[in-house]
This record gives sequence, structure tokens and C-alpha cells, in this order.
Amino acid sequence: MVRLVKRINLREMYPEIYGQVLVTMLTSARDMLDWCNEDTVHIPIQTLSYLAQIDETSTSKFLASSQGFMSALQKLYERYQHDGLLDDDIVDLIKIMAAVSGNSEFASVFVA
Repeated sequence: MVRLVKRINLREMYPEIYGQVLVTMLTSARDMLDWCNEDTVHIPIQTLSYLAQIDETSTSKFLASSQGFMSALQKLYERYQHDGLLDDDIVDLIKIMAAVSGNSEFASVFVA
């Protein structure tokens, strides 16, 4: 999925609604987490990591509309922390989300 998304120039294809498209894609990737197992969960995690780095404003809007996402991310890490392939991807996603300005949920989940 990440390879496909990398080939699409979202700004060029959707110049007027670029931010909305990005938020929708982030939301869809987040929703895929619920349907994945340990063999497939890396797909939405890597997709979220890639999309979250494209535009901080859109990522911030996604986080504002996704209450509980950071808690879900923490649970994912706890579940897969001993999986040598997944834990690095999850930690990378946590770092990316932590760097988004205005992510107050991060502090309440990971710092508290």
C-alpha cells in the first residue's frame, strides 16, 4: 500500500481538497488496524507512518478527529513489542505522531 501511495502525487491530483484526501487516507489506514493480525498489521502501520509525514496540518486534523488513537497505538506496541519486525515500525509511528504539534493525547498516554 505504501508503494502505491508513494507513486501518487496527492497535491497534484487533488489540489483543492488535498488536506481532506490525506485525512481520509489516514483514517482509512487507522481503521485497517482493527482488521489486521500479526502477519498484516505492518501494512497500515507503515502507511500511517508515511502519510503522517506528508503534511503536519492534515495529520494534526486526523489526530484531533481520532480520539483514542494514541491509546490504540500504545496497545499495539504492548501487543507486538517482542516481535522484532513490528516493534520498530510501531516505535517509528509513535515518534512521528509525537512530533505533530498540538498532539495533546500523546502526552496523556505516553508521558503520564
